[in-house]
Amino acid sequence: MKVLILEDEAPAARRLQGLIARCDARIEVLAVVESVKKGLEWFQQQAPPDLIFSDIQFGRQP
Repeated sequence: MKVLILEDEAPAARRLQGLIARCDARIEVLAVVESVKKGLEWFQQQAPPDLIFSDIQFGRQP
């Protein structure tokens, strides 16, 4: 399974990556994207992942 993480806080993203790795080593984290803008750019250039973990309350975006 290929997953994308949308998270603007680095410690939270690292923790989630660790939890995913412990859950199933076959899960591939394609990227950690830290903003909505970069997320949109990522989706324009990449095939869609199987699953997205998204921070539902991003900080203010410039």
